Amino acid sequence: PGSLSFGSIRKPQAISASSAPQRFVPSVKRRAFVARLVHEDIVSPRFFAPPARARHLGPRRADDMATFAAPGAEHAVAKAQPAAGGFDFGQCPRNAALASAPVGKGYAAPTPMSTGTTICGVVYAGGVVLGADTRATGGSEVADKNCEKIHYLAPNIYCCGAGTAADTEKTTELIASQLELLRLSTSTQSRVVAAVTLLKRTLFKYQGHVSAALV
Repeated sequence: PGSLSFGSIRKPQAISASSAPQRFVPSVKRRAFVARLVHEDIVSPRFFAPPARARHLGPRRADDMATFAAPGAEHAVAKAQPAAGGFDFGQCPRNAALASAPVGKGYAAPTPMSTGTTICGVVYAGGVVLGADTRATGGSEVADKNCEKIHYLAPNIYCCGAGTAADTEKTTELIASQLELLRLSTSTQSRVVAAVTLLKRTLFKYQGHVSAALV
């Protein structure tokens, strides 16, 4: 305790409870803020850990330092640190165990399925709907992601093409030109049977060397 001096007389000074050192208790907001910093990897959890020398200060003092140094750290969720670099083969043992399970209880990893070009046509009461994908490939590489596979033949005739992109494009251009000449010479609308006949004659002439499958 401290003391006051009055001449030669020294009397002890009483210390009130309010002036005694108070234990630091972090607020709820501070705990939540620190927990968020630790959870988002902004600050390492070790930053809030009590120093090693706290154990030499006695249990009460060490507890005070831990309370002051680690507000909210006990509520933080440990977050796994990502690998520094390179490949991660952590799932390889799991996949091997699943594949080697007994027959009927194992799990076979899905394999890619090659479907090629997908074209279709639907007839309904009011007309026809044509649909096709837009991917053109060269071997195992995607050459064009916006390849048009619905081709114009006449104002009232369209077709979907599969096979070699260049063959389908040039074949439909050739038939569209022939149909336009036929319309000009006959002054009539193009018929589907005329377009089919022209296509059959053109493709049969090349004996399969022109890879154009048209619907």
